[in-house]
Amino acid sequence: MFNMPVPLRIKGPLDSDLLEESIRRLIDRHEILRTSFAESDGRLEQVIAPSVPFELARSRIDVAGAEGREAAWRA
Repeated sequence: MFNMPVPLRIKGPLDSDLLEESIRRLIDRHEILRTSFAESDGRLEQVIAPSVPFELARSRIDVAGAEGREAAWRA
């Protein structure tokens, strides 16, 4: 696989709804992000989905102190 998840640290206020919408639009715009492969009659075929549902995973970290938040974020 070529997927390489990378955590990002964003400082300052974040509009998570706007971030989610931006990622949705990126997926809608680029076929490669909607492409999968399926086997048909023993052959591998490229399948481009017209749309792909996307929802940003959200986690709330209610831990006091910077060190506690850092540990929770890394976990």
